[in-house]
Formats: sequence, structure tokens, C-alpha cells
Amino acid sequence: MPQPTELSCWTCPTNELQLHRPLTEAQKIWLRAKIDETYVEHYWMCAKPGCRNVRTYMTERSFRGTPVKIPPGID
Repeated sequence: MPQPTELSCWTCPTNELQLHRPLTEAQKIWLRAKIDETYVEHYWMCAKPGCRNVRTYMTERSFRGTPVKIPPGID
């Protein structure tokens, strides 16, 4: 399993890199339903408290328009 890594987060109000972690199985299930994709292994979630923005490793803004954030309680 991939280890948490520091990536940029366009929804955090800072230019500093933020810790991102791979999604849990529960988060993958939620994201599949939210974005209607079957393969979500390449998504990461910002681990900064209160953020939970989702992005791919290579693309900071993975979704057009509004960001997709994993709701609290889905861990």
C-alpha cells in the first residue's frame, strides 16, 4: 500500500505542501458512487484537519469546478 506523501492542495489556504494519504476501502466505495468511476486507486485525500480534498497524485485539480471532499466519518 502506498505511504502518505506531501502534495499540494488547492483547497487549503496555504502554499505549503500538505500530507495526503491513500483512501481507505470505505472512502473508495464512497468516491466510486460520487464520481461514477470504478477505478479509484489513484486518488489521495488531504489529511489536514477539516480539508479531506481528493486529488490524484499527478493532478492537483482532479475535478472541474468544485472540489470533491470525503465527508467526515467515512474512514
